[in-house]
Amino acid sequence: MELSDLVLFLWELFGYGNPGNFLEPRIVKESEFHSTLIFRHKIKFMKQSFLFIVLAIFFFPDLQAQSSLINRMNLVWEMGPQFTSIENPGYHNTPTEKIKPNIGLTAEYILKDRLSVSLGVFYDARGYRARYQSSYIIENDTSTYVSYQSYLKYDLSYSANYVSFPFYFTYMSGGEHFSLFVRAGIYVSVFLNSKQKTYYDYYIAPQDIAYFSDSTLTVGHHPQQSEGPVKNFFNTYDFGFNISVGIVYRWNSRFSFKFTPGFNYGLAHAFEDPENMAKWDRITKLNMGIVYKLRPVFSIKN
Repeated sequence: MELSDLVLFLWELFGYGNPGNFLEPRIVKESEFHSTLIFRHKIKFMKQSFLFIVLAIFFFPDLQAQSSLINRMNLVWEMGPQFTSIENPGYHNTPTEKIKPNIGLTAEYILKDRLSVSLGVFYDARGYRARYQSSYIIENDTSTYVSYQSYLKYDLSYSANYVSFPFYFTYMSGGEHFSLFVRAGIYVSVFLNSKQKTYYDYYIAPQDIAYFSDSTLTVGHHPQQSEGPVKNFFNTYDFGFNISVGIVYRWNSRFSFKFTPGFNYGLAHAFEDPENMAKWDRITKLNMGIVYKLRPVFSIKN
């Protein structure tokens, strides 16, 4: 099978159809346009990513290399804290990051002495917190009185859980026991669930109450709070780039330990609201891992 035939076969296998019709428009009802467009972009990205992985592994040179280090599979168990940062979705102050756990398993295939390719699955917890207290209150846009002794206050905390699938290449260089490495690639995350803990309060000072037109308004604090699951708030998926640098210590021929600081940069909108363009712009990870080297995938021919 020639290269062109194989590419065409894979293209059609993953549902693209004839490449010449790839950009053919699809007519949908106006009420379904937004959700359909998001779903198609999500599926398109995942298909293209998987197609890239298949082609990269299939055509990578020197797959039958002559070293005993090559043609081995590694299983890597990683976990650690991650500092999740989100772009400001419209709060008065920029949200602060939360420290959340991430834990997962990665299968690593060694392509060459210093180069490997990996695919993993991770539990990926994220969150943020937004707090604010105003210095005054104005009843409405037409009011001329500014209540400097009254204020509005809120404290909002959100957590979101995902399952993430990172794919990356790793380049490693070093000696017998210690090695440095850099890895880079892409990730796709699927939303699982989320919860919120919110607190709102507005305080009306005694000297300001006479200037409000609402006769039901009273002096003092008016707190409202809620806690529990939140639905239809976060987007159902995320995708982006990841990059890490780190160090590996080889304990013996089977086991190694690694320290992997790095970060993810999201490209998808974090919220379900199509008008909210905020993203998970930076997720910083400080992971530790254990590497277990498996037996050769196939025997080496002399």
